[in-house]
Amino acid sequence: MITHNTPHKRGNPFSCRNHEVTGLRARTDDGRELKLSKRLAWMAYILHEAGLRGVTTLEWPGRRLSHYVMCLRRDYGLSIETERERHSGPFEGTHGRYKLHTPLVVMEVIRAGDRAHG
Repeated sequence: MITHNTPHKRGNPFSCRNHEVTGLRARTDDGRELKLSKRLAWMAYILHEAGLRGVTTLEWPGRRLSHYVMCLRRDYGLSIETERERHSGPFEGTHGRYKLHTPLVVMEVIRAGDRAHG
């Protein structure tokens, strides 16, 4: 079972406030500290907030989710599952739902307009 320990109350990962995340400091379950910025910070944060529900490009159109997931896997060693889902409509096919499996403890969230703490 995946647990997400955060010092803040988890909310709706699709809220407007989550569009503003520009920095993230978090610790993995093996003690590594991550310092992420820009889109990688945003992606890690929404994956963390979504929990096992995961996120998909249908919920975040126009974002390069697969690229951010690849970078988080490759550069930061995060375990992120890609689950394929079918969708209908004029462009029917499949899309990926991304689920974070690396437990994170979020230590700091920086939003646009905040000052970064050194």
